[in-house]
Amino acid sequence: MRRGLLGAAVVAALVVAGAGQPAQAAPAAAQVTLLGASEGGVVVSRAGQVFTGAEGAALVRRPELESSLLDDQAPTVLGVAGNSVAWYENGLFGSTDIVHRMDVRTGADVVDGTMTTPLAFTGTAWYSDILTEVDAVPPPPITLRQYPVQADPSLPFTTVAAMPGGTATAFAADRDTAVRAWYEQNADGSRTYRVALIDLSTGLITSLAEGTPDAITRVAIGSGAVAWTTEGVDGLQIHRRTLADAPVTTFVETGTLVAGAELVLSQGRIGYLVSSPQGAQLRLVTGSTSRTVALPTGSAGLASDGPNFVTAAGAWVYAVPAVGVAQIRRVARIP
Repeated sequence: MRRGLLGAAVVAALVVAGAGQPAQAAPAAAQVTLLGASEGGVVVSRAGQVFTGAEGAALVRRPELESSLLDDQAPTVLGVAGNSVAWYENGLFGSTDIVHRMDVRTGADVVDGTMTTPLAFTGTAWYSDILTEVDAVPPPPITLRQYPVQADPSLPFTTVAAMPGGTATAFAADRDTAVRAWYEQNADGSRTYRVALIDLSTGLITSLAEGTPDAITRVAIGSGAVAWTTEGVDGLQIHRRTLADAPVTTFVETGTLVAGAELVLSQGRIGYLVSSPQGAQLRLVTGSTSRTVALPTGSAGLASDGPNFVTAAGAWVYAVPAVGVAQIRRVARIP
């Protein structure tokens, strides 16, 4: 595990932009991307450097999360849950990965141990999946594993569920429930996509979309709801339902999502970045309707800190309320 000196930071200035008006990002030579956010703080990258900190406080450089001269493969940051940045050192030649929890505010780091490549971290546990019979036809069930949070190099796991076989395309989890999308390859070369909820305490699997040819490549969970996308002959559609088995609502997206854009749920609303001639914009979807918020030029990455959608551009981290007037605020400065 790499260690390094923590860089200096500048205390954030909080500035509220006028409703409906894009806040102007400070010029920056390098692309800034938000890697994660929670109520505890944020993590951002800029030209290979990584910074973390609480909103309204100083962001500090964290060399542990960067590539080094000895190892040019940068660690992988999964995101932020509570006060923890979940990240892992990539295993060599298919070996297991070393998983870490870093305090997003102080930088204090704990090694939890080794495991197969993690899919998600919920604040209380890590999750990964594994195919127990690689060459079986048809593919056997995929085992979803739960690894507890503990500073123990053995990192024992428990099996949560035996999920249907197939190739996973997206996965997300909160403390109680996970959502997984995957596809099965048909004899004629076509694909059948599915998405399902997984109860992390009982292993119960509930189908959300059964057997569709439309590609399902994005999922999100949070705020008591689950969301996913389908893309096919009917275009790009954004689907949402509550975890309490309410009817599914669908929004038809006519724009183009930013490359690599993910779905984010905040206060029951879906957010994601769409392209425009002026740069990325934030689309907020409620049911079958939406509104669009202009973002600072160069905005990249999206997450939720609870009440807000959070992104980054130039020298700043920005927050947009999920509910109410879309006032764009600067909430942290990147040194």
